[in-house]
Amino acid sequence: MRLQIPIRPFLGDFLSRLLDDLAGHYNNWRGHSTIGGAVPAVLHREEAWQRPDRSAKALSGTIERRLSPDTRVIAFRLAA
Repeated sequence: MRLQIPIRPFLGDFLSRLLDDLAGHYNNWRGHSTIGGAVPAVLHREEAWQRPDRSAKALSGTIERRLSPDTRVIAFRLAA
């Protein structure tokens, strides 16, 4: 006799959470080279954004850290 476990409800919740996390990372944390290193959410909200100079020895502000528990991805960004 074969035991069947309903995986779909669990997998659906997991995938939904994973995709939400991926979209949040992509739009709010990951800098995009085609828009000058800014994140899309900053430009969408029409906030001022300035790329740090490559020769900068120090960064103004603090650095935020975020861990995604499902994918184990750590993201960093300059705090506003």
